[in-house]
Amino acid sequence: MNHPIKIRTIASGSTGNTGVLKFGESSILVDAGVPFRRISAGLEGLGGVEGLQAIVLTHEHHDHIRGLELLLKARPDLPVYASGGTLKALELSDRETHILRPDVPMTIGSESVEITGFRVSHDATEVMGLRFESHGHVACFVTDLGTYSDQTVEAVQGVHTLILESNYDAEMLRSGPYPVFLKRRIGGTRGHLSNDQSRALLERVAHHNLQRVVLAHLSETNNTPERARRTAEEFLAGSNVSLHVAAPSSPSPIWTPAAGVARSAPLTQLSLF
Repeated sequence: MNHPIKIRTIASGSTGNTGVLKFGESSILVDAGVPFRRISAGLEGLGGVEGLQAIVLTHEHHDHIRGLELLLKARPDLPVYASGGTLKALELSDRETHILRPDVPMTIGSESVEITGFRVSHDATEVMGLRFESHGHVACFVTDLGTYSDQTVEAVQGVHTLILESNYDAEMLRSGPYPVFLKRRIGGTRGHLSNDQSRALLERVAHHNLQRVVLAHLSETNNTPERARRTAEEFLAGSNVSLHVAAPSSPSPIWTPAAGVARSAPLTQLSLF
């Protein structure tokens, strides 16, 4: 029997970000930040480009929309979902577009996937984190934010698969080669999450039905997969949560999380750990 839920990161890092979720027959692309050929290759085994039912964009920065033009040439009928600010910045008036309003659920795809966008703090027009619910499973993409709030925590409660930014190691950023203005931008409240900030957010949203954490959007200059993983493992050690570090240049395995998981009351800590 074909598994009803499949999730993959096609690429995640400072150079490009793309992921895909497949709930039953509904394949949804999240961002298109790598060349079209890499998007197409990453969709193998997930219905391909022709199997996509929608694309959802978090914001308009190049590392999230680089392959969008060619994707929409290949699939001119593909509906685009994003915040009003992102759609305005991209000037997609000739396409089928749908505005994601903060904290207002929408239903997309033939499997009635519920998607909710929520605001995050980043230096683009109207950036959103994304929450998907279908087949009893909750998956969230939370990247490109310099800080988080109680509203962020609330939006991520009850998640089973969490794709979470862990962009930089604070010491590597401080001592690294970037100019001061860029270091301030990355480390500011409208930049990116550090490994320590990522862990702190994880501690607030983790609960007993959390299945997988994917550390995403790692800087290739100011972080290493080992440092990001070690910071998260300090909290997750001893749990049943699978931890993965997304790569900037290669797709992840196709994950098939447990279907039909009852929505559980979120905990501020994983007290059984």
